[in-house]
Amino acid sequence: MKSSGNLTHDDGVFRARDVLVRLGCPDVEFGEGTHRFPQNRNGRSGPTPDLVAGRFAGSADPSTFFIDVVSPTGDYMFNSKAGGGATAEYLATQVQAREAFPLSAIPLDYARPLLAALQRKAVKYAKGRDDSPLLGIAGYFDDAIKDGGAAFASLGLFRAMNAELGLSGYQQIEEVLIGPGGDSLVATEVNWDLPLAFVFYLRLTE
Repeated sequence: MKSSGNLTHDDGVFRARDVLVRLGCPDVEFGEGTHRFPQNRNGRSGPTPDLVAGRFAGSADPSTFFIDVVSPTGDYMFNSKAGGGATAEYLATQVQAREAFPLSAIPLDYARPLLAALQRKAVKYAKGRDDSPLLGIAGYFDDAIKDGGAAFASLGLFRAMNAELGLSGYQQIEEVLIGPGGDSLVATEVNWDLPLAFVFYLRLTE
């Protein structure tokens, strides 16, 4: 975790904010834990995105652009102790049998839960905002952990989105270096029946 003033944020939130600023996204600021999203004592506070961008019109205003950062670990499909016994065994066998691991090698049944998480996010952040499509989701994957989970989660989410949206034409739009390691950024506009404007992948490769 890192801190900004009295705020604490995951590393992925800091990196996502840095990349968005470098790409020219206007006025990217922290959301959750700041005065922009005060929490009610009764526990019924509205959604608190990790970041906001552009003109901030209010925490529930449909014109405020929300950005949330997710960091899927992939444990459920890679680590047998996390409940992914059959999946983990399958993936381990596939890795040992080949040098490359294409998206098509990950069965959709294993990949779809990652896509479902994005769909739930889209619904959550549209609630109470007139189904506003002003939401972006950043997927942060730290390959430097070297436990395999983040790498499989990254592949799995690509696999699920490719099957759902036909994103065979996605492309890396920019590579951004942050600190001693390299961050690869892949971004795509999302065109489906969900209040969601974009998804981008931020992979810490070293």
